[in-house]
Amino acid sequence: MADAGNNRIMKWRRGAKKGKIVAGGNGKGSGLDQLDEPYGLVVDHCGQIVLGGNHRGKGSNQFDDPRGLSFDLEGNLYVADCDNNRIQAFSLISY
Repeated sequence: MADAGNNRIMKWRRGAKKGKIVAGGNGKGSGLDQLDEPYGLVVDHCGQIVLGGNHRGKGSNQFDDPRGLSFDLEGNLYVADCDNNRIQAFSLISY
């Protein structure tokens, strides 16, 4: 769950009375352990959480107000980048 007001991503198990912080939770910021008002996320088929980063901007590795994320059947990621008026596509990387 994206918790924008507390700059963190929480994981809740069914029936739990308390959640676990899995990203952010160290105040608003751009550090590796910080988030800046997250309000969306996607969990891929491997259980990995996908979030944006690299500050706000127009670069191919940046977003400006991302509003939606989706994966296709091949595992490629698509991001609706609202204020940049574009859909960013990221190909699946095989290791």
